[in-house]
Amino acid sequence: MQAFIHQHLLSMLSPFSQHLKDLKDDLEALRKEMQGKAEQLKHTNTVVKQHGHELMTLTLDINQAHTEVGNLRRELVPEIEKKINASNVELEFAKVWKVLKALDLFQNVRVTFKLQGNQGNQHHLLNNSALLIHFHCPWF
Repeated sequence: MQAFIHQHLLSMLSPFSQHLKDLKDDLEALRKEMQGKAEQLKHTNTVVKQHGHELMTLTLDINQAHTEVGNLRRELVPEIEKKINASNVELEFAKVWKVLKALDLFQNVRVTFKLQGNQGNQHHLLNNSALLIHFHCPWF
């Protein structure tokens, strides 16, 4: 009789025992999965920390590059301004040279007309030459 009761209780508890075994198996699978996720999370945290350090290094490098560019700009701007001023001087020299050539032409025409003695044509040509000089050098 005791064996029957034992057998009867075991048959009643068997579904609970099976369910308990299934829960233990699911819990073990979940634990293994969580261990894998924990390892992935550790690796991800390590990578994020490395990227953070690399980002800080890049930020420092960019700041240093900005500083160096600023220094170079401070050094080069006066040189560029000198070059621009030198270029302006060359342009002004070219303008003055044209005026001098025009004046030389004007003087040659006056001398030529004086030698030829043609006063009417001389006056007309001198006016045209004066316009030519004024065109090349408006401040003249």
